[in-house]
Amino acid sequence: MSAKSNVHSITRHELPPIALSGVFRPEAQNKELPIYKSALVVSDSHNGDNLHPAADGHMQMIALSDVELLVLNGDIIDFEEIFHYFQEIGLKEFPKNFAELAEKNIYPPNRIESMLQFLDVCIDKAQQGARIVYVTGNHDNVVEALHGQNIHGIEFKPYFLANVGGKDSLFLHGHQGDKNADANYRSPISKFFNTRYFEARKHDHKKQNNGYYTNMWKEIGKGVVNNPFRKKMATFAHIMGAEQVFAGHIHEHHIGTVNIKQSNANGTTTYIDITYCNTGDDADNFYKNGSGAKAILADENSVKKHTISTKDKPYNHIQNQEIREKSSYLMEKLYAAFKNTVRSLDCHWQHDGKWNTNPAPLPTKDHPLKPHSQVA
Repeated sequence: MSAKSNVHSITRHELPPIALSGVFRPEAQNKELPIYKSALVVSDSHNGDNLHPAADGHMQMIALSDVELLVLNGDIIDFEEIFHYFQEIGLKEFPKNFAELAEKNIYPPNRIESMLQFLDVCIDKAQQGARIVYVTGNHDNVVEALHGQNIHGIEFKPYFLANVGGKDSLFLHGHQGDKNADANYRSPISKFFNTRYFEARKHDHKKQNNGYYTNMWKEIGKGVVNNPFRKKMATFAHIMGAEQVFAGHIHEHHIGTVNIKQSNANGTTTYIDITYCNTGDDADNFYKNGSGAKAILADENSVKKHTISTKDKPYNHIQNQEIREKSSYLMEKLYAAFKNTVRSLDCHWQHDGKWNTNPAPLPTKDHPLKPHSQVA
């Protein structure tokens, strides 16, 4: 299995003066796209947060896949979870490196191991010849410091363009089109849903009732945001000259067509169909069926939903010292980017990624921390 080197030349639409809040840059235009016959797209694994159980299923998917391209489409390592965990246990400054989290028993060992195991399988797949692209999301936006780098076969990018299965495709996490994320979830509607969602998480974990109330609030939230979100993602794809878009972020496992209205210079209107794909995550599947994960598979014949269950057949983790050393090195690079970007534990998480503009300090009262340290 090897990534293809042939390319497909396309001409892009002219970007607007303010190009999607600076997310998409002019250099993306008029460039040749790499062509891949097949791709696996996963997102929202939320490694480091064991209340998001998708990671193990995603590892199994990746290990069993035989694709030319693997896109890790954001929120793969949940640095927001680590950040809030540090806050909740009372840390005043960042541990000096990732290794110290284990050496000083700062972070739960099973979560540390999950992050390393995930990188193990990705690096192993890269060594087999697949191209691996890590697109940053809002829970791992601190990884933006690594954009443009290739570390042990994993490339880091803010978004990615490629021709997959004969279609020009845009891959991005999707928080760029979420006005609630851009406002760091501090709007009244965001506070309303977040308060009830995290109360439900605590209740469901305490009662061990398979996440009934958590899932209920997630579904209500999706119903509020999914239609405008799909439209925004399709619009982004159209601006970039793509025929289909792969996103995550809202945890909605979905494939469909979005109709985009384009006003032409001669006064006419053109309607354009964009294929919208959302990778989803595993929360719903876990709560209902035990354990598993969701993703999207694309090839020359179709784009389809992909699911896997690990309830009866858990993932057999890689036991390779050389790969583990590479994963540990990469995790140290990721942690250093996290530490150097955030700088202070006395602030809110910046979902908009604007860490260089003095993040808002924590309020002195009623700081709504999630129950991060209560569950190993």
